[in-house]
Amino acid sequence: MHVGKISDKYNSKFKLDISVNVIATEYRFYANEKGKINIPKEFQSDVQYGSEIKTLCSVLNTEGIVAINRLTDFVSSISHGKLNISNGTIVNFVREISEKLKKPLKQIEEKILNSQIMHTDATPVRCDNKNISVRNYSTKEYTLLKATKRKSKKDIEKTNILPRYCGNLIHDHETVIYNYGKGHGECNVHLLRYLTGNYENTNNKWCKDMKNFLLSLKEMKRRKVEQGINNVTEQDFQKYSIRFDEIVERGVKENKKTKSKYYRQEEKKLLNRLNKYKLNHLLFVKNFEIPFDNNLSERELRHVKSKQKISGHFKSIEGAQSYLDIKSIIITCKKVEKDFYTTIKNIFDNTPVTI
Repeated sequence: MHVGKISDKYNSKFKLDISVNVIATEYRFYANEKGKINIPKEFQSDVQYGSEIKTLCSVLNTEGIVAINRLTDFVSSISHGKLNISNGTIVNFVREISEKLKKPLKQIEEKILNSQIMHTDATPVRCDNKNISVRNYSTKEYTLLKATKRKSKKDIEKTNILPRYCGNLIHDHETVIYNYGKGHGECNVHLLRYLTGNYENTNNKWCKDMKNFLLSLKEMKRRKVEQGINNVTEQDFQKYSIRFDEIVERGVKENKKTKSKYYRQEEKKLLNRLNKYKLNHLLFVKNFEIPFDNNLSERELRHVKSKQKISGHFKSIEGAQSYLDIKSIIITCKKVEKDFYTTIKNIFDNTPVTI
């Protein structure tokens, strides 16, 4: 487009926009020599939907957290009333892609099982007016989300992921997780919260000392990594271990003077935990590959809570798993810097994908 008198001197500016067009493709199936018309299974109904609209609806429902009833209105609006998709049709889109995701999800599962470090956590969500559990199994590059009726060991066993894992597990002091893996790193961010809370309730100084000590170790590790150093000497680690013990011992003494019986009991539980799981809280220093916290899990489960607030709870555990299957692909694609929209569209088109 030209504005003004055309000359050799000009300045270009651009306006970007998007166009939504409804494309109708006719397929004709002719009778064979016996007069029979063989119609493929996917064309049993008179109208089918293509991979583009299926992908759009599936992504908006999961990544966009758009409720299905609002999604049908949205599709009708952007197509100027030409596409009036029912709620049930969108549910079928999600079910279809969930079924087709089995192979790429299996690829993700194998990658996670072969990793040296796995993050895991669980959060309750509402489903059919009951609480179910959603758990993540994650690495820096891959994520797998699973829904189970409960958070119990029995339900963990049903997914058959942790029972087959032989690496290091990072978690938020779930004692049941100690049944799996070869090593365990406790989330120190959660511990810092408990220490802060305990100090506010008891005013015992050992809590602040332990908090500052752990944060100083985190900072020390950060500086060493920046310098290309990937470990501490055994001698240094023993010094950190002794300092940890000293703070706990002082905490035991201060605990005896805590006036409130309730807060004294709660503080004692925290001190017992620190004493028993010291090496798990310090594993991030002993092994620089182990992170300080389990924030990865927290971030990856946050969207489930957001969905509950924005578009309501799940109707069934199967529907929840379909949502989580798609979300697992989207999160993983983002981590490995792949276009998740194109990936899901290719899966709808039965085009082989590698995650």
